[in-house]
Amino acid sequence: IFSKLGRENALRTFILALIASGYAENIDDVVKHIRNTLYYKQFGYSDIKLKLQEIISFLCESEFITKTPLLEPTRLGKRVSELYIDPLSAIIFIKGVKGVKRVHDIAALTLIALTPDMPKLSVRRSEISLIDRFLGEVCNYLTFDPYELSFISDYTITSAIKTTMFLRDWIYEYDEEYLSKKYNLGPGDIYSLVETAEWLAYSLKELSKLTTSSRGAVKDLEIIHRRIKFGVKEELLELVKLEGIGRVRARALYSSGFKHLEDIANATVEDLVNVKGIGVEIARKIIKQAQEIIRGQN
Repeated sequence: IFSKLGRENALRTFILALIASGYAENIDDVVKHIRNTLYYKQFGYSDIKLKLQEIISFLCESEFITKTPLLEPTRLGKRVSELYIDPLSAIIFIKGVKGVKRVHDIAALTLIALTPDMPKLSVRRSEISLIDRFLGEVCNYLTFDPYELSFISDYTITSAIKTTMFLRDWIYEYDEEYLSKKYNLGPGDIYSLVETAEWLAYSLKELSKLTTSSRGAVKDLEIIHRRIKFGVKEELLELVKLEGIGRVRARALYSSGFKHLEDIANATVEDLVNVKGIGVEIARKIIKQAQEIIRGQN
């Protein structure tokens, strides 16, 4: 049995949470909260105090906390803690959006994939050249070179780029059967990866509000968050607002000429049941929903 706090990313998140929530104002307060944990019993006071000092220095240097002399969270540090992401993930996000005016979808997906919070797809030797070629094709869309991150190994970066490829295929509407075969994933694996990526995309969007003055960049990240959530191209985001309409039905509606909520609101049930996957009950519901949404917007 090994304590989760023995993993540095978990310990970083835990310490920032203690400080951000006001439970710790100095290193002795932090030790007091750790004293009754398995981590403390496994590592002992001297080793733990040294590790805590390192992490507190890291949080200060990253401007997540201040030490004057009490430990206090900055506005940025408090938000990072609220989002419950690894502070190292936040550093990657901040580096990726600071000073940029727009964020391409590939850039956002790469930032998400590089974080320690995002599970990485394993890489076979035979895939390395394919992954390198993909990185070469998209490098102009990235907001920085991933190899600038000295705290991430080359293999982890390669794994992250493969994970970016998976996320790109997901938001460009490749079906689950294709994704399963291409990336050797089960349906549960796909769901887990997408769910984590959605959480991180939301976190990226929220941190961008504090670290960039570009409304365009924030808007781009809002769009990519919703695209990850639903697994669709941007053109379908309006349709997936409707309850009961996921990526497959939205594409079927769009391909049949029902491209906007107005098209659904003005349609008849008879019109919609001709669309693959749309039955009478669903048709009635989405017509009503579309009409209500439009009334609310007006």
